Amino acid sequence: SYWKFARRYCYTEVNTWAETIKDDKPGATEKLQADLVDILIPCDFPEGVPDWIPVTVNCTMTKDQADIYTQLAREKKVEAQLMGRDTPLTLKSLVTLTGRLLQVASNPALVGGPFVACKWQKLMELLAEEELPCLIWVQHTLTAYAIEEMIKEHFPHFTVGIMMGATKVADRTALKKRFQAGDL
Repeated sequence: SYWKFARRYCYTEVNTWAETIKDDKPGATEKLQADLVDILIPCDFPEGVPDWIPVTVNCTMTKDQADIYTQLAREKKVEAQLMGRDTPLTLKSLVTLTGRLLQVASNPALVGGPFVACKWQKLMELLAEEELPCLIWVQHTLTAYAIEEMIKEHFPHFTVGIMMGATKVADRTALKKRFQAGDL
């Protein structure tokens, strides 16, 4: 849970209304890096790196994609309504539903539907315009491999690397260095 995580690395304080974070525990950064070595990608930023500027890119689902999304959401709603009032919807069901809806919003092909990749097509448009190198963060392994193929098809001169939880530390380090050098 969030608070279990917070208590491991921070001093917390509980009052009548809530629990709050007061300060980092000594050595918290090193402990966090050691605990998250499989997913943490520490890097050295050069001087003068600008602040993060979030930008929203609108990408409307196609009618087919919206229909699949709506149908899946409707099926889950019916499933929830069939449960007794005293039976809570399980966390596993909610996580599964959310994951499936995210996949359909990304591309219905990820859940066995037709290939409708409006978000992925938008990504190809952005890659043609943006300064490289860049990182593309995805939630699902299948998405990473599918987007890698799409990038190679649209931009044969690009070099693409995939890093995920299963990537060995040595390979992770090599990918990080190649990215920082502008070779990936």
